[in-house]
Amino acid sequence: MFNKKIDSDSPVSTSPFEAERSDYAPSNDREIATNLSKDTHFKGSLTFDRTLKIEGSFEGDITTSGTLLIGKEAEVKAQIHAKTLILEGTIIGNVTVEERLHLKSSAKLIGDIKTGKLVIEEGATVSGQCQTESSGKKSETTTVSTTEESAYRVPVGFNSHS
Repeated sequence: MFNKKIDSDSPVSTSPFEAERSDYAPSNDREIATNLSKDTHFKGSLTFDRTLKIEGSFEGDITTSGTLLIGKEAEVKAQIHAKTLILEGTIIGNVTVEERLHLKSSAKLIGDIKTGKLVIEEGATVSGQCQTESSGKKSETTTVSTTEESAYRVPVGFNSHS
């Protein structure tokens, strides 16, 4: 009963939201290696290789070759270097993401962004410079300042200084 193996090619979905899940995000909490819960307040430097979720507060530096998830109620004041970052809460600080930065609708980011791919959901707020790179090609740097109403209307590559 408990040792049943599910074929990875099976169309069985474990969640009604599975179709919306990003390939970059863990499919469930078991894939999150470390969780800093809501009652955790951490100050210092974090370095890790797998997946970490912050739901409390953090201040300092974060470096990872893995995935960083920042929960809806989390407050992070940090310089961040990550392979993948999924933000639901608040970041104050500069962010460098190798592959993909996903700002969920509740996200608030105050700081400069440098990333391979950027996804901004309607409702997310961003204030800072944004630079995207793909396949070694550098794009223009864009100054972004959004409100909830306009967050989804800011096109990547738009230069507000033109």
